[in-house]
Amino acid sequence: MTNRSILHRSRVRDSAGKSYQSAWEREAMAQLRMLERAGRITGLEEQVTFALYIGTDGQAFVRSTRLRINAKREGVRIEAYRADAVYYEGETLVIVDAKNGFFSHEYKRKARWMDVLGYPVTEMNKRGTR
Repeated sequence: MTNRSILHRSRVRDSAGKSYQSAWEREAMAQLRMLERAGRITGLEEQVTFALYIGTDGQAFVRSTRLRINAKREGVRIEAYRADAVYYEGETLVIVDAKNGFFSHEYKRKARWMDVLGYPVTEMNKRGTR
């Protein structure tokens, strides 16, 4: 058995057929959809990509064309971070990553640059958010 088959086997689906990387991620998204229906959050979107760019002026910035953040600003793309979900609490953009407890070095690096550039990542785990 290869590692690839283990990774593919862990994907789960919700009742609408949407695929998630873990049962916890599916549960976290269901909780967020319930909060949106209750009116506590707005604009919930899943799997939103944020790209780190270095601008022509030498300054780093984050771009997300889906959310229209720096959509027209020019620069060189360095890497990308895909959030499990984003939503608004009032006027505040909240970026969510649903984790089972393991934080890879890659995730830590990308979450750090999101935070430094003004877009902190909220981690949802089974014990709550942090």
